[in-house]
Amino acid sequence: MPIDPEFIELLRSPDTRKPLRTAERSELDQLNQLIEAGSARNRAGEPVRETLDEGLVPEGEQVIYPVRDDIPILLKTEAIPFGPSVAGGGQG
Repeated sequence: MPIDPEFIELLRSPDTRKPLRTAERSELDQLNQLIEAGSARNRAGEPVRETLDEGLVPEGEQVIYPVRDDIPILLKTEAIPFGPSVAGGGQG
């Protein structure tokens, strides 16, 4: 079940305090490809092994905070970089 949009409006990135938005399907698909390939790591450097059905993205950033069991995991170390620099082998 998706997170209530009114609740998302109250949330902020724990790192930058920027507003969050729901990750788009294309962003989740891109990240899930990296996870399935074994190349996704969170900011703590730990491998991410579980694909995401939902996530939250800070405004203007290329990280996804995972949502697990309808609970946003808003810890700096749990943010998962995504985007062209990560897909190309960088660290986002």
